[in-house]
Amino acid sequence: QQQSQQGSGNDYDPLFSIDLLNPSSLAKLADSGTRETIKSAASAATKALGFNFDAVSCESCKAFFRRNAVKGVEAFKCPYSGACSIDVSNRRFCKRCRLAKCFDIGMKREYILTEEEKLEKRKKIDQNNCCQGPDPPADLADRELLSDAELQDVKFILDAYAASEAVKLPERQGQRAVSFDDLINFAELSVVRVIELCKQLPEFLRLSPPDRVALMKGGALELILLRGVISFDPERARFLDSGDVESAEQDSMEGGDFLKAAGSSGYAFLQLARSLRVNLQCDRATLILLLVVCLFSADRPGLTPEGRDSAEEAQVRYSLVLDRLLRTRLPGQEARKIYPQLLTQLAELRNLEKDFSDLAALTDPRVVRPLMAELLDMQEGHDGKK
Repeated sequence: QQQSQQGSGNDYDPLFSIDLLNPSSLAKLADSGTRETIKSAASAATKALGFNFDAVSCESCKAFFRRNAVKGVEAFKCPYSGACSIDVSNRRFCKRCRLAKCFDIGMKREYILTEEEKLEKRKKIDQNNCCQGPDPPADLADRELLSDAELQDVKFILDAYAASEAVKLPERQGQRAVSFDDLINFAELSVVRVIELCKQLPEFLRLSPPDRVALMKGGALELILLRGVISFDPERARFLDSGDVESAEQDSMEGGDFLKAAGSSGYAFLQLARSLRVNLQCDRATLILLLVVCLFSADRPGLTPEGRDSAEEAQVRYSLVLDRLLRTRLPGQEARKIYPQLLTQLAELRNLEKDFSDLAALTDPRVVRPLMAELLDMQEGHDGKK
């Protein structure tokens, strides 16, 4: 029997009837021209964003900084008393102010390699390549193997995540995220995919409906941000899930658009992504398991005592699987260091969630899609101003 898709916005459970959403039930984006866009933290951001010399910048500023950072700001003169506003259109007009802005956003001259350091780096790479023989590295003896049950757990989670990426929403018709309002609506696809993942987790399904809602609503922004870490492609400077290649135009977001819409909070997010993916060298499987660990946080508001106990039990279970997975990828001593650092990053993620939550509180709920308004507890009649 086919269910009707008509009715009020409250006649479906957003966690389990998301497939009932259709274009007519989604709120249209309002004109965001009256809202001031938060200033981007990037030096002179274009679409080609990446981490360069420990800060987010475009390729042009990366090359500019490499050429001029050693000289220092004092080597250049500004015709306007050091008050130039540097952006894409005028960044070539004043080297002093452009270099000063590079330093202001955190670019570090000590990250620039000298010719001797470059040569030494090449030698080390060549030596490592030459030294690789048929015998496995010695540190493999210090690594552990997953049991069959643990291997099945990891495979199950990865398969469930891959299946969630196949979920689509109605076409966005080329809408770009130019404000934080738009960013919230773009995040709807991530939320829908997290919900689809949850629907495949036995521990989640065993919870009561109120506890399911409490976990999702309490962790929505953190889960969205973690999915962003997983889906961000630093080479393309865009957010794109592995299942979205064929529909990249409607399902992806440029890194530059994200920074312009999220401002300094977006910059902090990319620094977190760098910590997880570069500093801690987390692969896709590690990040997906970390997302599941984050999902089952037992301190979410609104959980019943039974829900807290069940969530804590599930979190401990998946934390152990994550720990074991790290021990298969890394030598034992290194894995023991990385694991607590990952948990520390979850604490950093929660701090970042508060920043994004504050921005969401300034958003007019009338321009936000119903599912996002529900998860973020946006009250009707709020005018987006404080």
